[in-house]
Amino acid sequence: MRHNFVAYKCVQGFVHVCCPKYVSRTRRSSPLNYNAAVHYCSVPLNEESLPPGWYDEMFPRLTKLSNLLKNVDLVDGRLVDVNDNSIVRDERLINRMHRFKALARVFLGHPSVQGELTRNVRAVMVGRKCNPPVCFTKPIEWEPLTVNNLTKICNFLDVSAQQRKTVRFTICPKVAQHRIFTGALEEILEELKTEMKLLDSQTPSKGTFMGQQIVNACLKFLAETACCQDDDASSWMRPKPYKTYVSPSSRKWEEVLEMFSDLISNLRKEEGLSFHVSKLEVMKEGLIQIKDVLIDRDIGYKEVQHHESLVQKKLLKTLGHSSRCLFTLVRYYLHESIRDMEVEVCGGLYEIGEKDKLCLCMGKLLTSVEEKMIWSGIKQLDRALELFKFVWETAGMNRKLELQGHLWCVGAESRTITYRGNLFFLHGLDAVQLIIMNNCNTTIWPGILATGGQKTPLGGGFYLHSGRRQFLRVSQNWSGRVWARQGCNFDRQTGIGTCQTGDCNGLLQCKGIGGKPPATVVEMTFSTPASSLHFYDVSIVDGFNLPVSMIPLVRWDKREGCGVAACEADLNVYCPSSLVIKTQGKAVVGCKSPCLATGLPKYCCTGEFSGVEKCQPTVYGRLFKAVCPRAYSHPFDDKTGLKTCKAPRYVITFCPST
Repeated sequence: MRHNFVAYKCVQGFVHVCCPKYVSRTRRSSPLNYNAAVHYCSVPLNEESLPPGWYDEMFPRLTKLSNLLKNVDLVDGRLVDVNDNSIVRDERLINRMHRFKALARVFLGHPSVQGELTRNVRAVMVGRKCNPPVCFTKPIEWEPLTVNNLTKICNFLDVSAQQRKTVRFTICPKVAQHRIFTGALEEILEELKTEMKLLDSQTPSKGTFMGQQIVNACLKFLAETACCQDDDASSWMRPKPYKTYVSPSSRKWEEVLEMFSDLISNLRKEEGLSFHVSKLEVMKEGLIQIKDVLIDRDIGYKEVQHHESLVQKKLLKTLGHSSRCLFTLVRYYLHESIRDMEVEVCGGLYEIGEKDKLCLCMGKLLTSVEEKMIWSGIKQLDRALELFKFVWETAGMNRKLELQGHLWCVGAESRTITYRGNLFFLHGLDAVQLIIMNNCNTTIWPGILATGGQKTPLGGGFYLHSGRRQFLRVSQNWSGRVWARQGCNFDRQTGIGTCQTGDCNGLLQCKGIGGKPPATVVEMTFSTPASSLHFYDVSIVDGFNLPVSMIPLVRWDKREGCGVAACEADLNVYCPSSLVIKTQGKAVVGCKSPCLATGLPKYCCTGEFSGVEKCQPTVYGRLFKAVCPRAYSHPFDDKTGLKTCKAPRYVITFCPST
């Protein structure tokens, strides 16, 4: 109960929790760090804990944030413009990005998103003897993961204590080399130098001024003491240098350690440099261990080799699994990066029905479907997946690891991409939104019937007052029908009653029961196996009770080919007397179909009149078509009645303005 309460409060107040006042304040041009703020909204969430209609209410906000952030992405904690890979320093944008990621993460639990994920994976796994992995089904699998040491990776992969020793003793000799350690130090200092220069140009301070002097001195020191001899040359070709007239005292790593300590002291209180200060502290761990080792190029080749091997031996001896310094060296060795690794959707390890294989799934949330954005996300995911696989194989795990990356974006069309031998899935983060509006002057009771085994929203029925609207979210492959009931009288406690038209066995919530004719029906089928298009129509084949229209809401540049399905006129006014349905007060509330009224084969397209060629529009059908030209008026009215589009939202309006 406590877990659900916390989850509900996080979702209910996510806008407040992730708003700028809860994110550490930085200068407008200061470097931006994702690590701290992303966890504010990472409380595990259950769909049961969300208030009714939450997805429908929040989806417009998710779409708006996606549009505002369409050109930027988070790459290892930094906001980057994917068009030119430049760092973006804008506090408002980073706060919006935090809100987008937190909100999008909750949407991973929506049934339509889960359904699309399952279908996409199964479609690719067809033909393989293994079972498709059932991934990202639990809230804990949607959480972000910041990787800053090998212990986190080993915990994630369930590596044993003995295997962790193997990992450490295999990886350390590779990454603890003198050139790797020096390269990582220089990379950290160069990044810090760039950030301080920018800060000093905006808001100069004594700390950044002193910091720049120390960084320059440290970089100069490393450059002067670097061994510039050719590594490919044999040792006999590299004799000990001639002694200079004034022999300088031998230099040690202790001088670098002192400069790092001074840098930390000067910059600790500088706003916006917390990440860089933390990296300086991380590398101090290694510098402390090698402070007594010489770092001097004015000595012979063998002496240089000896001291470089001392660096490697001391780091190998002291840096353990939990060492952030060791992980920084691993990242620099593999990716030439000194930043912690951010995995936005951690996923997990999944069985695929093969004894010798497991599947590792991880994910990323994108702000746009532009190709550069997609490839940026794929490359980030690939680095993370390959790092975990690197540790897995180094540990000598018994089973092979298959890698899968999953990316989600609002408005994305499902597809798969193979990159460096790994499979990446692109999923849409949005379901189809149906906005049902009552423009009639009285209350109506919309009925909903899902088909094809789909889930029926709101139990299949609800009341809708005049001038009000109801938001529904259905899956991208949903199919079903919507109609209006009128003149209903339901018991408030039991939900049982009657309706003048469109009744479904006297129930407020139809629960899988269709409406009794006559009723104007809106029919729709989204994303069939043969086509990703949405098919929809307004049908008066089974009669008419209220005018209705279905209009796609889509961007202006994608409107081509999108039709409006409608019967906007009041067909009751034109209904032949033999087909009318009247109330006890003799008001016309519906118009029967000729098939319902007569049962004759020529009106029902049965018997000798079955088939497109034999069942032609009758006089009634032509009348209905003249009044409602954009509606289905007889069973084979596909050419003019059926509409297609691919829109994220549709408005179904009862009694639309003509």
